[in-house]
Amino acid sequence: MITFLDGRLRHHDHRTAIVAIFALGLLFRLVWALRTGKGILVGEAPNVARAFARTGTFSDAFFVGQGPTAHLMPTTPLLAGMVHKLFGIDTHTTHVVLGLWSVAQVFASYVLLYLLFRRMGASRLALLIGAAVLNLVPIFAGVETLLAAYWESALAVDFGVAALLMLATYDGRRDIGWIPIFGASLLAALCFFTNVLFGLGVYLAATIFVLRNFKGLKLAGVMLLAAALLALVLAPWVIRNGRVMGETILLRDNAGLELAIANYPGALHAADPLEAYRQRIHGIHPFLSEAARQKLREAGGEAAYAGQLGGETKAWIRANPGEFAQLSLRHLRQFYFPSAWQFRYTKSERAVEIRLMIHNVIAALGLVGVLWGLWRRERPFLFVAAVLLVPGLCYAPFQAMPRYVYVIYGLLVFAAADLVARLIERAIPPARSHRA
Repeated sequence: MITFLDGRLRHHDHRTAIVAIFALGLLFRLVWALRTGKGILVGEAPNVARAFARTGTFSDAFFVGQGPTAHLMPTTPLLAGMVHKLFGIDTHTTHVVLGLWSVAQVFASYVLLYLLFRRMGASRLALLIGAAVLNLVPIFAGVETLLAAYWESALAVDFGVAALLMLATYDGRRDIGWIPIFGASLLAALCFFTNVLFGLGVYLAATIFVLRNFKGLKLAGVMLLAAALLALVLAPWVIRNGRVMGETILLRDNAGLELAIANYPGALHAADPLEAYRQRIHGIHPFLSEAARQKLREAGGEAAYAGQLGGETKAWIRANPGEFAQLSLRHLRQFYFPSAWQFRYTKSERAVEIRLMIHNVIAALGLVGVLWGLWRRERPFLFVAAVLLVPGLCYAPFQAMPRYVYVIYGLLVFAAADLVARLIERAIPPARSHRA
């Protein structure tokens, strides 16, 4: 039994509780994945995975026969496509394997988050609270048991938090060797390649780390190594895009489409945001609209179609800068504090209001916890703050949905847990508190 009465959480109690919490969380998600993974998941990433299984090409994001695509980065859709190819398209075995792959990615991120905050000096109580919330309060169960097999959020968190763990481990050391520098640089590049905006946050954290820990020739060498690894990771994708897409596409070609979905006349003052969003996306998104598919064909492909939409939207933005600014501020708020309709659009109707309240309380406590860590000048919180800030700012022109928000959720949970634990421990006499 865990004893809090004397203000201490003993090591043995902590270890036992953590193992039990992770075991319960794993069991729940495995059952959920096996029960809900029987149906055929739809969307651009599943489309690409099935196309790869059929044709061996990265294609058909919006509809069968569309042709090559750069709408998505070639990470989780390609991995899922290999599973479909190996075990058969949409067979029971394929769904089971993909469900297990989803859960594996998610639990890897849980372990890494635990290790990160332990390295940052979080107390045993904070670690226990954070692990319990992540494992036992599954407000993103669908993302964690199904979508992670095709979409990139969980894998990006794995790479990004692993990079942060290395930064927190080596920050302040006098002689940092080239092996950890190489490892952190490679993880940052893989995170960026998996989820560009989350990866930008990791790169900001890495830049802070580099400027704090290196000078002169070592600083130049580290920056050159990081740039070279990023170039090596991106090069095959860029070369492929030039050959099969017919133009230079460094990352994705969907920016114009996403900008158009989020910014249009009437978006700011829509009486029913969910219905307005549904009408907008169903009107211009080629995955959802036959008319949009025809326009895509007429434009000459997905990149040209997205470019047209982006051009039209930018013209509207130039004519309506005030509305665009207000929409961007709304999107920024919704990234950290989503609205109920964002959950409802994803057809996740179970206990929406309760899940939303839990998320937003965690987000508020987590952000305050990070600010408090910065005020205390605890150096690793600089890295966490960078990773939390950059995606939100980058998503401001766009409409973020729950699976986009998921990339920062684990960091917010543990930052919130650290804040709550510190407040509890402040109520306990200092001589009886116990930090990890």
